Amino acid sequence: MLRDGPRSARQPRWPRRTAWLAPALLLLSGCAGMKVPDMPDLKIEPVRAPGREAVAGQRLQARAPAATRDRTGLQMLFRKQTVTGVDLVTELSTMRRVLGGDGLATAATHLMGVSDEGAGGADPVAQLKVLAVQGALTVFENYLKESPGGGPMDGIREHLGLLLGNPTELAQETVSLPAAETLTPPQMQKAVNLAAMVIAARLSRKLLEKAQADFDGMESEYAELLERREKAAAALYGLLGSGDTQRLARTLGEARLGELRSSVARMSLAEFSTDLGAQNLALSYLRATDPEGFRDYSAKSGRAVRKTQGILKTATGIAAFAFLGAYVGREVGQLAQRRQYQELLALSPLLGALAFELGPMAVKAAQATGSGLGAFTKSLKRFRVEKDGKVDEVRSADSVFEAIRDSGEEARLREALFRNDSPGLLYRLYQCNGPEAGRLLDAGLSRKAREQFAQDYQVRWNKDEGSFSFASAFDARANPTLARLGEDLLQRDHRSRTDLRSRPIAELQKKLAGDPQGQDKPGFLAWDHEDLMRLILINREGDARHAALQLGKVTVRPIPSMESIYAYEALVDGCRQMLQDSVAPAPVRTRAESGEANGDKSAPKPKPTPRKRGDKTADPKPGTT
Repeated sequence: MLRDGPRSARQPRWPRRTAWLAPALLLLSGCAGMKVPDMPDLKIEPVRAPGREAVAGQRLQARAPAATRDRTGLQMLFRKQTVTGVDLVTELSTMRRVLGGDGLATAATHLMGVSDEGAGGADPVAQLKVLAVQGALTVFENYLKESPGGGPMDGIREHLGLLLGNPTELAQETVSLPAAETLTPPQMQKAVNLAAMVIAARLSRKLLEKAQADFDGMESEYAELLERREKAAAALYGLLGSGDTQRLARTLGEARLGELRSSVARMSLAEFSTDLGAQNLALSYLRATDPEGFRDYSAKSGRAVRKTQGILKTATGIAAFAFLGAYVGREVGQLAQRRQYQELLALSPLLGALAFELGPMAVKAAQATGSGLGAFTKSLKRFRVEKDGKVDEVRSADSVFEAIRDSGEEARLREALFRNDSPGLLYRLYQCNGPEAGRLLDAGLSRKAREQFAQDYQVRWNKDEGSFSFASAFDARANPTLARLGEDLLQRDHRSRTDLRSRPIAELQKKLAGDPQGQDKPGFLAWDHEDLMRLILINREGDARHAALQLGKVTVRPIPSMESIYAYEALVDGCRQMLQDSVAPAPVRTRAESGEANGDKSAPKPKPTPRKRGDKTADPKPGTT
């Protein structure tokens, strides 16, 4: 299983009450044989589903579960009693199809439906079992309440497609169906759909375990990349020390050469060769002087990044599937509200099996979704913090924020997040990866603050899908109608504006960056190390723009590691134009090509790289942030 990583505030959080699953499921399986003499009727409180009014109309239109078989087909399936995943391919395909609709809650309604069949009585033992079922349903309920969103629909559809593409694995998984004698065809269909969920959950757990094994095998690949980066930086350090820097000036430019000389003057060979920014410049020089060597490095780093992205994508799909399971559990809870205890008890073994699989799996998948590689790795040191000539290596973003605050430079960080004269850090990240910038907003703002903003700014979202999520809102593919929201929020500093339209954005920015006149702590203090790492790598300010963030007297740099290499390469892939100045030096031209041989100093200069997504501001002059 995945190693426990640091819990990110932005990740879907499986509540600690997951531990209640074990006694609830034991009660489900063990109380059938109990004899309870003269037990009075138990008061069974209904399981209340949040936001159920929002989908009342949808339920009226989908009063029966999505039909996959006629009555005869269902009866044939129930005669087998124990079925395999292959037997349930039709249900899994239907599940994937209904996920192309409006959301996970709506898909769960289609899968489980709402029946008007009469309420069934329950004897005392049955009532105990209903209470146990409700205990398990509470876990699903809390998962929905405490999580910021339901996960990307594309991810879960792709995940189910992956499961359907493995018939051998499907054939090896079996599940028992309840007795069909007392079930109507719609109830039988619910049971079959729930059985398909159980099969999918078991296969998802295996996929997650395989992702962990694959990731463990990649550690050697990243170790090789780290070694090659250090060697390239060491070679560059030696070249700088030799005094023969004419070719360096032609390749990297005088400005960068000046930065490198400054770095060499204050760094030892060991410090320079393990500095991420120095390594990036060394790779730029390698690209110009040894194209074959650079292509080999680039191919290997690209392969490692793609494999890592595949692993994280698998975890994302599984996390979204866990949300679907939670919504399905909530739909089953409607049976208790309608006092349809016999149907609830018939489905309880399948529900218990689903909860048993989803509980621990959701925790691990959510860690990978929220913390990225932090769920797979345990780096001891992640940042170098330089302050007053002293360099400390720290592990967490919390330690970095503490150092910035102790140095009196927190105001500079607040100012750097949102700007008018040049793109702020969050807007730069948004230009490359909108959902990632949205996740930072989700992490730094409370559920109440996010929902208040959506209400004040009149942003529509499906309240039954959980809390309002900026990560989902900034996903242009999933929410084309909200394509401009990220631009409105992040492109300018609205904190001093008081007009009616800007007021909600101003309040949001103040909550996230911290209001010097306010009492609340800045929301960015909730960001984890990977959030901070991405902001540092996206920085383009002056001398500190090469994998560093300079805030007055404090400079913060990520330490080269599996996490920082992946974060850097993934950012380069996402915003290659924006980072081109950092990773793609101008090609070396001969004097004849440049016109200098003939004294022609009017040779055309290369055109500047166009900016993305409406960024018309010029690069700021060198200096601190």
